[in-house]
Amino acid sequence: MSVIEINNLEKSYGAKNVLRGLNLTIEKGEFWGLIGKNGAGKSTLIRAILNDIPHEGDIEFKDRENGRIQKLKIGYVPQSINIEKN
Repeated sequence: MSVIEINNLEKSYGAKNVLRGLNLTIEKGEFWGLIGKNGAGKSTLIRAILNDIPHEGDIEFKDRENGRIQKLKIGYVPQSINIEKN
């Protein structure tokens, strides 16, 4: 059973296309890691999944119980964390 389905995901920063027509299905119980060089779109993909940035295409969460989407357990540790000190 798939829990995340990504269809035709697109994201550009100005003239630079970072994600172009990405399709991905993540099945229940799978663990994923992203590997690639700088600028490959790894952080952009994660931020799109977390709905942290606007994007084109569909990202559907399908872990349903009793007709409701349950909160998914997604761990995310960004390369840099912006914490303001008071």
